Amino acid sequence: ISSAGLMANMYMSKYGISEEQAAKVIVKNRKNAVNNPYAHLQKEVSIDEVLNSPMLAYPLKELDFPPYSDGAVAILLTNKEKAKKFTDTPVWLKGYASCTDAYYLGHRTMTDLIGLEFAAKEAYKMANIKDPVRELDVAEVFEAFSTHELMIYEALDFCDKGEGGIFIDSGETQINGSIPVNPSGGVLSSNVAMANGLIRVAEITSQLMGKAESRQIPDAKTGLAYGMNGICSQGNCVLIFGGE
Repeated sequence: ISSAGLMANMYMSKYGISEEQAAKVIVKNRKNAVNNPYAHLQKEVSIDEVLNSPMLAYPLKELDFPPYSDGAVAILLTNKEKAKKFTDTPVWLKGYASCTDAYYLGHRTMTDLIGLEFAAKEAYKMANIKDPVRELDVAEVFEAFSTHELMIYEALDFCDKGEGGIFIDSGETQINGSIPVNPSGGVLSSNVAMANGLIRVAEITSQLMGKAESRQIPDAKTGLAYGMNGICSQGNCVLIFGGE
């Protein structure tokens, strides 16, 4: 929590991100979680509730973080020939890349997710994605705290550096926006330790198979899943999936 507060403080100070903009991430994801029967927090919150929750590590408050959850996830990975024996709506892995940043926080920038930037570029290249906002239909990302999701927007090239706050203001990441992010409610609504990354994959494949129920994005054909581990996004993994 203290390292998250340090990262958030440095990022917000450098780029002029407001606490209200960060709170909008919480409001969005908690609202999305209401439509996800697997989400552990299924209650909407307001910006005022987020801003007035107890301070944990300035500038992050209690509602800027998720509580820990219990849960499990499983996926079936096979080849093209066998896939159609299991389902009429298989999902294909189109691009993948990972990148690990320095372990010590003092050895890397705290205002930009450089490891994620490298991983995203390589995954996009493999999947032949030139304009992610236009070519991706949905994204599920591992957002460990509110401002983390804003930083992820920038690292995934959904917007320019420093414009994560403007991007959340635009509504583009809402469930009816041009690039819905975390229609499941994300990690901020279900923080299943050691499974958060794979849950992002499961959610994207459900979307592309048309099985996401009330959180379904219409006509979703291409999606991105982002998982991370380590303090402040030390390890980063980006996967691009495509449906039939």
